[in-house]
Amino acid sequence: MLSSVDLSNVMSLDARRLSSGQRQRLALARALALEPRTLFLDEPFANVDADGRPGLRELVREYIARSDCALVLATQNLADVTTLCKKAMVLEDGVPIEMLDVSAIETSRNPYLQAIVCESRLLP
Repeated sequence: MLSSVDLSNVMSLDARRLSSGQRQRLALARALALEPRTLFLDEPFANVDADGRPGLRELVREYIARSDCALVLATQNLADVTTLCKKAMVLEDGVPIEMLDVSAIETSRNPYLQAIVCESRLLP
């Protein structure tokens, strides 16, 4: 499991010596090793280097598809949402404002969601 999150080279290290991105990868490996039927992820890739995120997203996507696992994802990263989810509930200040298919995010007329989409286009 550690090799799937690119941590096989640090197996002998104390977890306290890992970087924040490595700790996040370790937490994901632990969660997936339990083979959950429901997976709760809160900003699961926020501390991971940008070049490592696509592989981790794919790992989670494959796990969900293979195991028929339900995913509850809290994130501000649209790449996470579009890769891992079929439906999205958009919250503004903790209040649900829209529930939609992920395929409809880009065309939503909701000003708050439009701002999120616009911002995501500016970020790498």
